[in-house]
Amino acid sequence: MALPARLTERHHLLFTFYHISCQQKQNQTGASETLIGYSWLPILSTDRLQTGQYCLPIALDRLPVNYSLHSPERITPQVPPVKWMESHKGVFNLEIQAVSSVHTQVSLTHTHTHTHTHTM
Repeated sequence: MALPARLTERHHLLFTFYHISCQQKQNQTGASETLIGYSWLPILSTDRLQTGQYCLPIALDRLPVNYSLHSPERITPQVPPVKWMESHKGVFNLEIQAVSSVHTQVSLTHTHTHTHTHTM
């Protein structure tokens, strides 16, 4: 995936989940898709790329306004409230690994600086 050179707090990965029925109904051609819900992951956290393993909850409703400003685990209470799969438990597991010469990760920068400090 290519990321823009300039990332903001609004940039995020949006995941949409569907149930795809393999059994055809008599009056239907092709597979049937039923929307299950959504989850998302902000790309930046404290101005750094988010990498690592995540276990995110899945929202069953339409996403609230400005949802991308918060991670799904820490979203503020909404009116009307967001309905979550399994009572807001993390059910979607993923791992993010970044390979970038533009957006560095803290651990790599810290390790590089730390190594050069001790070798001088």
